[in-house]
Amino acid sequence: MPNQSQQDSKVLSPKALAHVVLRTSNFKPMVAFYKAFLGAHATFENEFLSFLTYDDEHHRIAIGNVPGTSEKVLTAAGLEHLAFSFGSLQDLLSAYTQRKARGILPIWSINHGPTTSIYYQDPDGNQIETQVDNFDTVEEANQFMASPEYAENPIGVDFDPENLIEQLGAGDEKLLKKRANIGPRGLDTIPKPPPRDTDFTTVDALHKDLSSPPSKYHDPELAATEEEILEFYKRFGNFLNHVSHTDVPAGKSFFELKDYSIFDLMGTVSRPSLEPHYDHITPYLGKTNQQFREVEITAVTKDFGYITAVQRVDGKAADGEPYDFSFRSTSLLRKVDGGEWKYVHEHYSFPVDMATKIADFTGRQKATESVEFKKKEEL
Repeated sequence: MPNQSQQDSKVLSPKALAHVVLRTSNFKPMVAFYKAFLGAHATFENEFLSFLTYDDEHHRIAIGNVPGTSEKVLTAAGLEHLAFSFGSLQDLLSAYTQRKARGILPIWSINHGPTTSIYYQDPDGNQIETQVDNFDTVEEANQFMASPEYAENPIGVDFDPENLIEQLGAGDEKLLKKRANIGPRGLDTIPKPPPRDTDFTTVDALHKDLSSPPSKYHDPELAATEEEILEFYKRFGNFLNHVSHTDVPAGKSFFELKDYSIFDLMGTVSRPSLEPHYDHITPYLGKTNQQFREVEITAVTKDFGYITAVQRVDGKAADGEPYDFSFRSTSLLRKVDGGEWKYVHEHYSFPVDMATKIADFTGRQKATESVEFKKKEEL
């Protein structure tokens, strides 16, 4: 029994935070995400439970498949985010680069002062912070957090990870982690959680995000081939969003240049004339942001398959003109050059109102809304 002095003292603190348990009805995508995100492996896994670890603890994250679990309400009370620490700014940014290559992109990057932090969102909408301490000791961090500067701005200063990577190559890590003083900043400046993105972790996850049932022609024996095509598609998406504006030629490796054709939004490009079209349009679009939804990947054979999707593209063109439009895409791929997946044909299109002959650049128009050649009021 505890004595009186023990009862009067504070509760004995634990030595460490052991693990976090997440409940989900989105089991396979969540497990795949955390394995990729943390470089983790399962110490135990079945159809409804997965124990994941990345260090000497038997599990750090547990994920339970609980049928009937509803979607996360991002504005509800409860846990705001999980946080994982790295030993250096170099390690934090290396992990960022590795995740980006896997199609896992941040939702917010900020120097809080005590830490430099990059935030992400899992397939269920739970937020995750990855961070590095900006000070060498806890005492230095506490001193900063007690300063008038921190009281004025306890949120921090946003940054671009890509810029920080460039600066780190020629700069001092300690100086780069020092937070700029931008004056007051309040809670109202924190970015709102984004809507749950299309989950690209697995083909099954993509199917879960479709607004209609997936095709009945998915062959279970070709499931591994569809996963190969998904990895290709993620690499291409990464190129479009993060590489195309600085390294235009790198994108040519995704296409069978001499035997490729496209029914493009701007017109038809017949084989073998892709390269001149590519060399013009890719630098013209500049730094582009491309989002993909309604993505379905179907393998026909081990060497051939197709992807259907709706893409939204926005940015500012080389001539300064802003653009923002959505279109449907159908992409045919084949294994060539000793087993490399390449695009061999694509078809991009807008819905068109047949009466007005005007294209719908939002991609939301339904066929039944625009099939008549005359408006009803004209009849």
